[in-house]
Amino acid sequence: MALDLLDVAKLIDFSFTGTGIIQGDKVFQVIEEMIGEVMIEDLPISFTAVATDLIKQKEVWIQKGRLVDAIRASIAIPTVFTPKKITERYLIDGGVLNPLPIAPTVSDDTDSTIAVNLSAKVRKDYKIHIPKREREKESGMQEVFSEMAQKAEQLFAREKKSTFDEMGMFDIMGRTIDIMQNAVLDCKMAGYSPDIIIGIPNNACGFYEFNRAYEMIELGRMITRDHLKDNI
Repeated sequence: MALDLLDVAKLIDFSFTGTGIIQGDKVFQVIEEMIGEVMIEDLPISFTAVATDLIKQKEVWIQKGRLVDAIRASIAIPTVFTPKKITERYLIDGGVLNPLPIAPTVSDDTDSTIAVNLSAKVRKDYKIHIPKREREKESGMQEVFSEMAQKAEQLFAREKKSTFDEMGMFDIMGRTIDIMQNAVLDCKMAGYSPDIIIGIPNNACGFYEFNRAYEMIELGRMITRDHLKDNI
């Protein structure tokens, strides 16, 4: 299924509840059409979606039930998507309490475990060729997401500030969240260490730059090839 700019614009259902910028119902209606009424326990490969119980402040592993509900809960980034209610729990992004969940894979019968860290500090500069068609699409998508960016760009624009003198309250808040998540990550990794860690730079793109999907996918492929070449 291919989506053009108009299709994407129609899927952005802004929330007026104050619990998130995007309601997400329209997006996941399309995702459900793509993957169907799939139950996690029927998948050919074991799957665990990690979320966070907003009220009880606990990490939640979703290993049964509707796949689309599990995905929706696990990607409910605070301020972006509204929380997902499953039974009596209000669930948000699992990265709040566990940025790199390895523990759910421990019982799996696998030869190796590969983890992807989205908060890595990568020094190598990757040159990515973006076709003209994709550049035009990115430009159009940027306009589509302009309203969403305007609502929260200050909160997540910390990657654009390089010195303390340039930082505002939201920049400091954002960096504080990064520090806490990295500390949590170190603790989690001490208990469960994967065989290979693929590090994606945390400043690769802005928090709301969804229009740069093509570029980020290509970056992930390039970094993954480097890691696999060096480790396998």
